[in-house]
Order: sequence, then structure tokens, then C-alpha cells
Amino acid sequence: MFAIVITIALLILLAAGFSLYRLKSASSRMPVDWHLPKPAFDGLFPAPDVASATDQSMVDSPAYRNAKLIDRARGGDLETLSEASGEDGDRQLYQDVLNALIESASNNREAMGALISRITDGTNLRANKQLAEYVIGEWKANPDAASIGEMAHVAALSDDATTYESVVDLIVSYWKAGRLPQLSAEQVIEIVESQYWILSHEARHGGEGFQLKFKFVKLRRELAAATPAR
Repeated sequence: MFAIVITIALLILLAAGFSLYRLKSASSRMPVDWHLPKPAFDGLFPAPDVASATDQSMVDSPAYRNAKLIDRARGGDLETLSEASGEDGDRQLYQDVLNALIESASNNREAMGALISRITDGTNLRANKQLAEYVIGEWKANPDAASIGEMAHVAALSDDATTYESVVDLIVSYWKAGRLPQLSAEQVIEIVESQYWILSHEARHGGEGFQLKFKFVKLRRELAAATPAR
């Protein structure tokens, strides 16, 4: 009986071993179709077409164009003003370009004069507070009636109602002190009122802009009755 059990166990083991052998043999004959993906490496330097496409994409980006425009402005290129004014109404870009031009001309009165002329003679070109303060300082150093209009115009183009109001007060105080004998009271009022309308819509309709309107009414009465000192 014991011998029969041993025999059956051996037969089972032999059958299992034979089945395992058959399975391994079949799998070893199956084709193996696996590959590692090819590494995406173009060498230390990209192919010319890849490099040129990348460079062109950078050149076409707004940030790159703006940076180049500002860089040209630092070199004193006045054409950048017109280009910046047409960049989809990007006010910050225009201010950055203008500030760069002011900085480049800060130690050159001729260059600063050319910048001011470009703005006052141009179309849709604006000044800013920094440029207006420069013009005001220049006028104070050499006050005369002939350059009052330019000073008031640049101050109005700054779109800063507070700056423009300071110009109005300056002109009136000089006239009252008799330092602008060439101008009548009516001419003073005409200058400051006409340039007021150069201020942007936002500046005129802000709090300071409304104050300026009331100031003009008061100035008309005041200057009509005033006689400048001699």
C-alpha cells in the first residue's frame, strides 16, 4: 500500500515537471518585441531649424520687442515715441520709453529741447510729470512771455491736473508781480484756459480737474480787477 502511494506521488511530480518544461519552452520560442524609446537628444547644439525657430519665437514676443524699443530710447532715438504710442495703447510702455528718452537727454539741453519739440509738435504724443517739471524749472530760470505757452502746453500734456494747476499759479503770480508786462489779464486767462483742454479726459474729470474749473472762474474776476505791479 505504501509503495502505491509513493508511486502515485512520483507520477504527479513527473507530470508537473513535464508541464513546466513545456511552458518554458513555448515562451522561449515567442518573439520578443520590446524596445527602449529613443532618447530625444539632438546633441549639444540643436539643429539649425530648431535653433532658428526658437530665436524667431523670442524675437516675435512682445516682451522682446518692448525691451528693444526701450533700449533704443536709451540711445536717444526719438522715433521710439511714435512707435510706443501706437503699441495697442500700452500706456506703461509709452511711459517707459519716454522716461528712457528723458534720462538719455538729462545732461544735454539740445537733446532735451529736441525731445520737447517732438512731443509738442507731434500727434498723439504725451508728456509726463517728470518732463513737465523740467520745463517748469527751465522757465523759472529764464521767465519770459514767449515761452509761457510751451510750458503750459507741456504741463497739460502731462495729464497731471496738479502739475498743471501749479503752472497756472506760477503764471498768475509772475503776472501779478509785474514780471510779465507783455501780457494782459485777458491773455493770461486765455493761455491757462485754452491749455486746460489739452489735459486728458480723465485728468479733467478728476477731483483736481474740477477744482481747476472753479479756479478759472475765480481768476477771471480776480485778474479783471487786478493791475500788475510795475
